[in-house]
Amino acid sequence: MVFSSCCSIASTYSQTEQFRFTHLTNDDGLSQNTVNAIVQDAYGFIWIGTYNGLNRYDGYRIDEFLHDKYDSSSISNNQINALLVDSKKRLWVGTEGGGLNLYNHEKQTFKKYTYNFDDKNTLCSNEINTLFEDENGTLWVGTRLGLNKYMESEDGFASFQYKSNESKSLSNNFITSIHSMNPKYLWIATMGGGLNKFMLETEEFIHYKKHAKGLNDNNVWSVYESTSGKVWIGTQTGALNVFYPDLNKWEYYGYEPNNLKSGGANLVKSIVSGINGDIWIGSDGGGLYQLNHDMNRFFREHRNVF
Repeated sequence: MVFSSCCSIASTYSQTEQFRFTHLTNDDGLSQNTVNAIVQDAYGFIWIGTYNGLNRYDGYRIDEFLHDKYDSSSISNNQINALLVDSKKRLWVGTEGGGLNLYNHEKQTFKKYTYNFDDKNTLCSNEINTLFEDENGTLWVGTRLGLNKYMESEDGFASFQYKSNESKSLSNNFITSIHSMNPKYLWIATMGGGLNKFMLETEEFIHYKKHAKGLNDNNVWSVYESTSGKVWIGTQTGALNVFYPDLNKWEYYGYEPNNLKSGGANLVKSIVSGINGDIWIGSDGGGLYQLNHDMNRFFREHRNVF
């Protein structure tokens, strides 16, 4: 399996489906042009999180939601890092410095959850990097200072952090990504601590760190578990790692043949699945890649869609 940057091959495969893109910028009402997160809610609205504000798009117009220091019901911070619509149709908004927000659709207001030193049932940090709902319907919040589990009955949070004297604690507090297709565990990516497998019943963390026959970079940006149990891991300098837990087997794929140290293009920032089972991989400087399972090959998509 190799990465291919052949435009003609990518174009040939891509012709099987045609898409029409609408380009939205601040000229169209978007609050800011750097988009960090996008999600569609149960009502059909597209929510767009930017470096300066949350936006709601209905297909015709854009409504802005900005922090107002004189309005306690406004969003807590304008830099949006993560968005999630959970199984109860609730919109959660993770911010940079303002903690977590829960949107009230009827009132169009926000309930805030922030760190409080005097309350152990609050967030670990107000810097939210990622949000995930597991197979059991539990909300997990990845912050720069640890992992939080939302406890619905108490409307509060349990915290999990690195502890130097506990070998089965979280390997590093800077969490970048959370994913799982199994109700028994979570895969947790960290910046500097490699990958963690969090066993939900025992609340113990299994560490996967840089090793000659294992993970090739401890700075992990993204993690995705497929329905088959295969774990896709995007790293900062080691490109794409693929882990087969049942076999304890690792595979590595870079953007240059036999070279996983080629710089910025080997930073894999995001991994998601497509509707047909393909894997889409977003890189930093290397473009967008698509793994087609039928052909068992990667294709790079670098067409100008706008």
